[in-house]
Amino acid sequence: MGKLIIYVIVFFTAVVQNVCSQTLADYNEDYTQSINYIFANVDKNKVATGLLYDYGLHIVEPLDFNGVPSDSNYVDMDTWKALYWGIYSSKVNSKISLTSPNEMTKKVDDAAVTSLAVMHIAYNTYKENAVEGGFVAVVNDQIKEVAGKDPYETKHLFAVAPKQLFFEDQTAVFSFNSNLQINKSGKTFSKFEINFNEGGGYEEVKSGTTKSHRFSSGGEKTIYFKATYSDKSAFVSQTKIVVSESTPSGLKSYNKWNGYDYPVAPTGNHSGGTIQVRFASGNSSGKIRKPLIVAEGFDPSCVMPGINNMDVDHLLRDASSTSSTLPVGTLDVPSQWIANVPNLLTTIEANDYDIVYLDYTNGLDDIRRNAKLFQEVIEYVNNNKEGSEKNVVLGISMGGLVARYTLRKMETEGEDHQTWKYISMDSPHKGANIPVGFQAMLRHAADVKVSILYFIDVFQVKDIEAVKNALALLNSPAAKQMLIYYVNGNYQYDNSAHNSFQTEYDNLGFPLNCQNVAITNGTSTGSLLFNPSTALIDLNFSYGLKWWMDVLSAIYSPYFFITDYPVLALTQTLPGNSQVKAEIKVNSLPSSGTAQVYKGKAYIRKKVLWFIKLDVILTEKEVKSNSVMLPVDGAPGGIYNIGDIAEDLPKDISNGIKQQYFCFIPTVSALALTDWNTRLTSKIDPTIKTSFERNSMPLSNGLHTSFEAGASFLVNEFLEKDLSITGTETTGKFFYQNGSVTIKAGGSETVGNGGHLESSRSIIVEKGGKLTVKQGGSVTCKDFTASEGSTIDIEPGATFTISK
Repeated sequence: MGKLIIYVIVFFTAVVQNVCSQTLADYNEDYTQSINYIFANVDKNKVATGLLYDYGLHIVEPLDFNGVPSDSNYVDMDTWKALYWGIYSSKVNSKISLTSPNEMTKKVDDAAVTSLAVMHIAYNTYKENAVEGGFVAVVNDQIKEVAGKDPYETKHLFAVAPKQLFFEDQTAVFSFNSNLQINKSGKTFSKFEINFNEGGGYEEVKSGTTKSHRFSSGGEKTIYFKATYSDKSAFVSQTKIVVSESTPSGLKSYNKWNGYDYPVAPTGNHSGGTIQVRFASGNSSGKIRKPLIVAEGFDPSCVMPGINNMDVDHLLRDASSTSSTLPVGTLDVPSQWIANVPNLLTTIEANDYDIVYLDYTNGLDDIRRNAKLFQEVIEYVNNNKEGSEKNVVLGISMGGLVARYTLRKMETEGEDHQTWKYISMDSPHKGANIPVGFQAMLRHAADVKVSILYFIDVFQVKDIEAVKNALALLNSPAAKQMLIYYVNGNYQYDNSAHNSFQTEYDNLGFPLNCQNVAITNGTSTGSLLFNPSTALIDLNFSYGLKWWMDVLSAIYSPYFFITDYPVLALTQTLPGNSQVKAEIKVNSLPSSGTAQVYKGKAYIRKKVLWFIKLDVILTEKEVKSNSVMLPVDGAPGGIYNIGDIAEDLPKDISNGIKQQYFCFIPTVSALALTDWNTRLTSKIDPTIKTSFERNSMPLSNGLHTSFEAGASFLVNEFLEKDLSITGTETTGKFFYQNGSVTIKAGGSETVGNGGHLESSRSIIVEKGGKLTVKQGGSVTCKDFTASEGSTIDIEPGATFTISK
């Protein structure tokens, strides 16, 4: 699944809500009075374009976007928006009419995903030698006009941004949307062209039409957009996109034609989805025979239109890749199966499993609603499969909660889920963790509302696409249900959604009529990632606000959820120098008591005419932990790697990130320990008995959902194998053997009341062996053999079924 690495461009010109001792009006007054004092003696009506660069505040430098491609002027949609917001703040008279930033943001949001936003705006700046050349004078930090002198020159801002940056099947599609064309250049438009940079040159695109191009290879691509005018002048803008790699030739049985997709319409109980069936190579019947049903994890594509959906074909394409450069520890789980453990996917294939994958329409929906959807998947499989093979259910991360909830709920409702094994893959059975300091940093950035002249809204940071997406993830029902500690929009710890769901989930318990096994990515050794109250981010001097947002982007990027193209982060760097400075400090939770977990400060440092300085503090915020919080950030567990992105960012940014990893799924949560809170940082006996019959824990903390460490365990769980009973065994609950069961001489198997013994093959009782089925017990197999001299005792009220 190709995904966007979020690079946020944030633009501050005024203030946020009440912070520290000042009110919103105080901050507006500080900034507005300061900037208007500087320009108090300037006749703004003399600005021919109506836009004066020096009056505005530009986080992204418009001077760089002059229609000539360079290393500093790649454009994505957030860059485009920030350029527009900046130029809008430069408006000084009525000679130009511009759509309000709020309305422009809505236009972009409402446009089709293929749309291009095109902006060409002429604006004025002071001449570089305005003071030295005697065009203006500066007295007491105020600009004074010189009679008869024109101090202004005209510049052009030209920027084109695609709404979509990631494309499947190597084909990019763009539409020239007239609703997103801004031409305030003073020029008459002639034509618009795209150059896909593969030797074909520029191709014209007419307004209201689309242009598609299939690339010869996948990966990152630079493309160019050119507008030509009646005076023969031309302006060029550039962007970077990513197209998917071609489908590898390996594992041909898993191509998208060897199977089918079955849509499930939304109901009052769930948001709908797609059942994606891919047959094993040995199955040409067109029917599901041996189901491996996969519950998808947390999928952000439903709120991120530029991110490709995680579906089964993408998952299986990744599984057939052997590139060692693929990112590890993501939810692209099968890429680990084949890349790091070649025998795992081979095992699934060799054992003729048909893969049935649930692709949610809303991967962030309430876990209980997606469980209702997953129940329909299981029912669909059971109603349509050929033969009597039982199901294996695999739940990846959040999918482990969805699957467990579904299986147990079906049991309580008297429905046979026909599942013999449930596998939980690093799932947060007691909750997941995103450090509260990171959450507070996102909230603080998103709270900033930019305005000028007290009442004209320029934009709100939360309207920036990347920040909006991050907030949608954090505010989603599934995130609230999973996060152990959740920071709401008021910087309060609101764990009500998690606690409510957790109580219901715990009370429901584990499925009883199948085997339950777990893989964790957290170690059993008790090895900490770092100590409590450790600095996660620490900046003791001012960086541009870009730094703040780069770090925030790294933490909340979809890389956290599934990213194939972290390289895009390195090329979509923000141009220009920030005029807003930021100081950030994030600490991990303490071992006890209260402590500062976040402190952020932002302030304007703007220079007009290169030497009139304007400094205004915009916002400061401090957030502390409360006394009941546990030091989960550095606890043993499945980890998230910020460093995969941070190590390739500019050094002054990466140096501010003090810890490469944090604990995302604590080991004790993946094991569903009832006393998890008292054993969070303790050494755990690998043979510990939990609600899971078997588990796999690595010797060191591993990346969340990486299958590498537990691969041999998982391979063993998929294999069909025979069981020999030589001692005295008692089955008091569901027991399924994927293979034959042989009771040897001297061996004894008792199936008690409520117990169930089932073999996918045969049950054989040899001479001297004994099988007892008590009242209320049951036995099922495909073939049964009792040798002479064996003992078979089936009590009244017991059930014995041979299902040949």
